[in-house]
Amino acid sequence: SREVPAPGLDDGGILWFVDLTAPDPTLLLPVAIGIANWANIEMNMAAVKNPTLRQRALKHVFQLLALVAVPIATQVPSIISVYWLTSAGYSLVQNALIRKYIK
Repeated sequence: SREVPAPGLDDGGILWFVDLTAPDPTLLLPVAIGIANWANIEMNMAAVKNPTLRQRALKHVFQLLALVAVPIATQVPSIISVYWLTSAGYSLVQNALIRKYIK
């Protein structure tokens, strides 16, 4: 029997990721992480009317990092992927609310 860092992590997940200590076998979480991060980048850059060369370059760097996050997320335990996806989702909502109420 393998050692689990905290009781319940190996059988406490939901839906398709029951074992939170194993990577997501369906790749849904990693792909969702990449999409959410990409959406955050696009949302933030949409507010910039005339981006400078530096801003455009940074956008491309962050887009690349969003893509690189997908294969990384396929290798980490699902609990880390759930955290990353929750964080990215929270950032999307937060950015949308800021854009809506602060102009």
